[in-house]
Amino acid sequence: MSSERESSREAIPPATERSCPVDVRNDTGKMVDVFVGYRFDEDSYKQFWKIEGMAKEEIRRSVFTARYVTGLGTGHCYWFISLVADGIWYASRSDKQCDLKAVDQDKPVLLSFTLDNLRIGCPESSGCDTPIH
Repeated sequence: MSSERESSREAIPPATERSCPVDVRNDTGKMVDVFVGYRFDEDSYKQFWKIEGMAKEEIRRSVFTARYVTGLGTGHCYWFISLVADGIWYASRSDKQCDLKAVDQDKPVLLSFTLDNLRIGCPESSGCDTPIH
């Protein structure tokens, strides 16, 4: 009986620090200034990046590196974007949870946005969408 319990404990993967480069794509059809935010868990690995003068359909590669931890009870990834187009501010929710997984490690995440949607394109696991207002 105790060997059964020991083997089930061994099956739980340890907490592992991981990271992914993050690319940003402007799908608004307009020139925009962009502010991207990311954090893991409550305050771990909190990052904010400003991209000035992003052209329509432009992709900026490796804007930042999203660091995260996988394993039992390790936390969640949260994403945010705000932008200015034609003098008008737009923003997503500041707490959109969309978690990266172990299979995503070292592969680029693509954040693509329109004036009404942010798409968090996880490279291997399921991506997420959140409205921009």
